[in-house]
Amino acid sequence: MTANSVVSVVIPVKNGGPALRRCLDGLIAQTVVPKEIIVIDSGSTDGSLDVVKSCPIARLIQISPDEFNHGETRNLGVRACSSAYVLMTVQDARPASANLIEQMLAGMIDDRVAGVGATQVVPHELDKNPVEWFRPQSSPELVRFQFESPDAFLALSPSEKRHACAWDNVGALYRRDVLRALPFPRTLFAEDVLWAREAYLAGYALVYNTMARVFHYHSETPDFTYRREIRSIYYRHLATGYVPETPPLIGRMLRVIRRLATETVIGWTERLRWIAYNWRIQVESRKATRSFRSAIQNPEKRSRLVEEFLLDEPLIAQNPMPSHTR
Repeated sequence: MTANSVVSVVIPVKNGGPALRRCLDGLIAQTVVPKEIIVIDSGSTDGSLDVVKSCPIARLIQISPDEFNHGETRNLGVRACSSAYVLMTVQDARPASANLIEQMLAGMIDDRVAGVGATQVVPHELDKNPVEWFRPQSSPELVRFQFESPDAFLALSPSEKRHACAWDNVGALYRRDVLRALPFPRTLFAEDVLWAREAYLAGYALVYNTMARVFHYHSETPDFTYRREIRSIYYRHLATGYVPETPPLIGRMLRVIRRLATETVIGWTERLRWIAYNWRIQVESRKATRSFRSAIQNPEKRSRLVEEFLLDEPLIAQNPMPSHTR
């Protein structure tokens, strides 16, 4: 498929910085050029609006900061799209190759496929954590998930549901008509994972194409790691019932040290710095998991967690999920 009118792109933006221009440039350079890029800006003050206006195929929608919602803001973008397919991405991601959109379209292998997911990867750049640099371990493949009935999906173990719902709007291609019929939920976080669960329950298939890759990376402070991990665990649990085991700190750090020891492009001073950085990440990740495991067993702790991290507790009543730890 090579027609350049079949894909619209939706990007929520607020103070995208230099990464936003790299994102837009990477999309324009695709072998399948998008028909349009719908940018929904929620109050940028850093020059992002000028970057968007300089992009020849971008269309700008402006909303106030208090209107932003990860689910409904994206639904607003979908309603503005005029193409059969909608690519969701974010302002600090960029295509890892010129054929990202082509690869994602290749995943639309039958009429029941509602979406195709790309893989987030970290480029080999010295300002990014070398432990996370992309190192493919297997051949690329298309993996298709679909379930015969809602009960068939619900009968899966939490680990199996989590595997099937590893959906991510950093890079995901959708059929526009499916998104209009099955929009994202109104939620402050994890609209993609929650949507994947509902797509399976509605009988749709999702495809993961590991050949389709998006560069994306965050440099994390300890507080950022803790808060991100709490939210990630919470919403995976909300969608799938999955509760992670507390990660082993020493074992993971030994793997980090072994990985850094093999990277000859960085010196020992930098290796020591990255060891310290990864130690902080692992400590906070472990702390977040323990906090969550404690909270789900105690209504008072859970209520405090929801309030502190702005979590969507009402969704639990709408989509009750088990709390067991299979």
